[in-house]
Amino acid sequence: MIAIDTHEHVINRYVSDVLTDRIPAGQTLKWACQRYVDDRKTCHKRGLKFDPDAANAAINFFPGALRHSTGEYAGQDFELYPWQAFGIWNLFGWVWEETGYRRFTQCYWSVARGNGKSPIAAGITTYVIGYDPDPDRKDGRPEARGLAFTSATMAKQARIVFDEIRRFIDQEKWLRTRFTRCFRDSIVCESDYSTIEPMPSEGYSADGRIPTMIVRDELHEWKEHHRDTLEKQDTSMGKRRQPLLFEITTAGSDTSDIWIEEYNLAKAVVDRNNNIEMDELFVLIHEIDDDDDPLDEKVWPKGNPMLEYGVVKVGHLRKEAGKAATSSTELQKFKRYYCNRQSTSVVKPITSEAWALGDREFPDLDEKECHIGFDWGWRDDLTAMAYVWPLVDTKDNGEKRRLYAVKADVWIPVDGARDLQREPWATWIAEDWLRVTTGKRSTNPKDIYDVFESRYNEHNIVLSLIHI
Repeated sequence: MIAIDTHEHVINRYVSDVLTDRIPAGQTLKWACQRYVDDRKTCHKRGLKFDPDAANAAINFFPGALRHSTGEYAGQDFELYPWQAFGIWNLFGWVWEETGYRRFTQCYWSVARGNGKSPIAAGITTYVIGYDPDPDRKDGRPEARGLAFTSATMAKQARIVFDEIRRFIDQEKWLRTRFTRCFRDSIVCESDYSTIEPMPSEGYSADGRIPTMIVRDELHEWKEHHRDTLEKQDTSMGKRRQPLLFEITTAGSDTSDIWIEEYNLAKAVVDRNNNIEMDELFVLIHEIDDDDDPLDEKVWPKGNPMLEYGVVKVGHLRKEAGKAATSSTELQKFKRYYCNRQSTSVVKPITSEAWALGDREFPDLDEKECHIGFDWGWRDDLTAMAYVWPLVDTKDNGEKRRLYAVKADVWIPVDGARDLQREPWATWIAEDWLRVTTGKRSTNPKDIYDVFESRYNEHNIVLSLIHI
């Protein structure tokens, strides 16, 4: 049974402590707290109101109905720490005055590794599908035929939040009165015909499915070829009155394009120096600041709010920091996973400086020895054939040095996983750097042979080696 308690004093103290530096906090978290303060003052002008009863009910659900299942905390009630309660308080307290529907339909929740993103996502999903009252129902029950997906790029990752929900239900008889059937790949609330399912990106189909909630796990892992899935997920929620897209992630790298887009948007929304208003997006980011030294222990709590409570172990962070102090690669990993800031690719086969040196005219390649490498692609991949000519160059001082001339032919299928109208594909195709094949595969043997034959005749290639 859920206990009755009010948490506004906890939230107010937490917000005050963040804004007055009594709690170590990065600038983005301070913006989020200031946004809450500002919204409480101006909400009615925008048709919003704060419902403390709804916020308290959501927070009380965690210790009242959920118990931890892992490690030293297994079996203990899921008591929310102030930073977690602040997030739940906002997500479920803010509603539209006219309809009573929840204000926030999207949440960007980002924190360093080991700070409990998955259990929070599992708890919120359980509440939304099983207990969050539908304003249009007089009986106080959730929206009928609710549907939640726990989504990730890989099946194993998509199951993390889903399996945590199952463990919550297994441990609590009261939950089993609502979630009456638990299968390997679905949890069913028979009284409302609602379900929760894991959904990896490669298996996602929006046809006929109208999710109430989607948990999008580890956003930094979603790549350009997943964009079509992301768009299907987003648009499939449009028919619900108060859907919730809940994104949880640690920071990405400079190659995590989709994460970078979402992260930049989230920061822009809470940045108090902007005039951007996106009332539907709630942002909670715990990260160190730009000018912080990631190896300084004093800044670690900014990205690790659980460090204060001993959930994140300071000894482990010190061990990882020791490795980071001796290696640029380890430093980037530490900065990303333990300080929750974007990492930079520091180990590259070809540096940008070396690449720039290759910007010169090709020499005469006729009848020169050529090495050819071939990569046979498939539906989600490119097919490529590279031609490499080893050359010898003479410097002004007479010194000999080795150079290489490189050309490549690359193919991509028109009906494959990637949207060819998007960048960088559109530009590469327009500038003839990338050839488009018909169908779903980039492996049309005739097209490949015709191009190879053209190259062969163009340069009178002396064939040395083919890698297949």
